[in-house]
Amino acid sequence: MAGDKTFARTIRKLILGYKGAQLDGPFTVIAGYTDGEDAYMLGLIDRSKFRPIVIGEDKERIYMASEECQIRRISPEARVWTPEPGRFVLASMKRGIIETGRSDRDYFFPETDTSLISITQERPAVPELIDATGIDYHELNQIILERFKSGEKEVHVANVSGQRYMGVNLPVGGRLTLYGTPGNCLGNFNKGGEIIVYGNGEDDIGDAMYSGKIIIHGDGRDVLGQALQGGHIFVRGNVGNRAVIQMREYRDSKPWAIIGGRADDYFGEYMAGGIALVLGLDALDKDYNGQLVGSFVATGMLGGKMYIRGRVRQDSIGLAPPKTDVLNYLEFLTVEGKLDMETFKRMQAKDEISLDYLRTELPAEIIPRVKRFYEGKYTMQLNVRYGELTNDDKQILEPKLKEFFDEFKLSEEMLQKVLASKFTTITPKAKAAAPNAPPPKAEE
Repeated sequence: MAGDKTFARTIRKLILGYKGAQLDGPFTVIAGYTDGEDAYMLGLIDRSKFRPIVIGEDKERIYMASEECQIRRISPEARVWTPEPGRFVLASMKRGIIETGRSDRDYFFPETDTSLISITQERPAVPELIDATGIDYHELNQIILERFKSGEKEVHVANVSGQRYMGVNLPVGGRLTLYGTPGNCLGNFNKGGEIIVYGNGEDDIGDAMYSGKIIIHGDGRDVLGQALQGGHIFVRGNVGNRAVIQMREYRDSKPWAIIGGRADDYFGEYMAGGIALVLGLDALDKDYNGQLVGSFVATGMLGGKMYIRGRVRQDSIGLAPPKTDVLNYLEFLTVEGKLDMETFKRMQAKDEISLDYLRTELPAEIIPRVKRFYEGKYTMQLNVRYGELTNDDKQILEPKLKEFFDEFKLSEEMLQKVLASKFTTITPKAKAAAPNAPPPKAEE
């Protein structure tokens, strides 16, 4: 075990030491190496995680793939997880997983996949069950659509394995239940149907959904609920990068997204409406010290409200300006005599320079001049509050949370613990009206 940690530290040191020579832009790289005594597999993920990668492990093998369905076809019961953006995964033939690519894997990606248990318990023994084995996505979607056209209100499909665009043409009021791992673009443009997945989903779930429900009993992946504008998406497990980006609402159409596990980077980027929650249920009764979201939360947020259980660091909210730009301006202030060189050098040594940090280090008269770097289209001014839910919050959230807990058969006791927890709530600050501006027009 000590050797594994030393080896992983060496790899990490090399990556940090040569970071100037790292690949830039979107990439995922899987590389193999042997030193004559052991064989290694290394997975590298770009810092924005623009390219997918999923890791799997069972008693005999370790897997790296772009889609989970590829792993499930070989090993249906593998433990599967996604690495964090910018991290790496390292595995060896003799020593197994050396570096998981996640600091929170054991909290949120359990060895026993509860979604597979759900499949066993919930799959109905009915003759109308469609077996998706060996059927491509186009043919399978046609078979499902014909069932609904014939008058059926509920269709069940077993052995789903990567077929894409499922539920895209689901009629209003129709209910589609899937057992397995549906592929990308599940339920896009949903206009009132209900989709239930006993398993994990892949990328781009519920894109531009108008109304209806999507219920995932396992995990979702990247870009879940993009431009979600109505209905709700419930995920019992975790979601990846860029969940609920551009989420919006119009008049009485208020979308909801409730994530039972955790979320990675850019959660709620450019969010313009609706309500999004991250609950971290699997760490509710554990000594978990991390936060339930990654970096760049609520970047460019324009509307709506998000609730994240636990504290979210200020430097994880929004998109900080480039450190180089801030340092260049601070150096200019030293030339002006507004800032002493000792303080400037202390700033140089920091990995990240947040506005909150600057407020503790800089003279008050400098803050308005530096503050402009932190106010732009990517760093909208936000109201951030950490504390217990207000009575108004509970009145809004409790009915929908009860629906979520009932859907996944979670206990009333757990629900009350969640409602009693402290949350980080984030909303955009209202823009001040221009002097002498006319009042806004009433909606027709």
